[in-house]
Amino acid sequence: MSPSSTSPATPPASVSQIEAFEREVAAIFRGTAATVWVDPLNPEIPEALRYDSSTAPPDQRWRLPEKILGIKCGKESLKLGAIVFKNQDALERFTRRNPELNNSLVTWWPHSSCVLWLRPSDYRVESRGFEQCSWVWDGVVPVAALTIKPRHFVMLDAPIASVEM
Repeated sequence: MSPSSTSPATPPASVSQIEAFEREVAAIFRGTAATVWVDPLNPEIPEALRYDSSTAPPDQRWRLPEKILGIKCGKESLKLGAIVFKNQDALERFTRRNPELNNSLVTWWPHSSCVLWLRPSDYRVESRGFEQCSWVWDGVVPVAALTIKPRHFVMLDAPIASVEM
């Protein structure tokens, strides 16, 4: 599915539908990630993933949902972390140079941020930003919105890679 498309789904209207979204995200992350519903502009979300509609092309803009479902990186998610890439080309260049990550879970978030999920062997890694990517080891990474089914945001459904760092 294209990272630029956002086909809306019927918003969940009940607790059972919200719980179904949470179960679907748990299945995507194979039960190893702590989830939290947050405001889409919550400061715990890395700046690279805070959606800014003013930077999106007009045909790719979407209205921010009231709440989004995020993954809490770090100890609460068994040392889960993410590398957020500005675009799919940057992700592909990185995985070509790091083939052990070629088959790790990848999600995306508007506007064209690709998120590669991994578990570092050394959890003392710090979050930091680079020119083409950001390393996220704490905070909340958005993975679903109430108006769009969680699987819509999955680019590569795969187990999360563990890597030596």
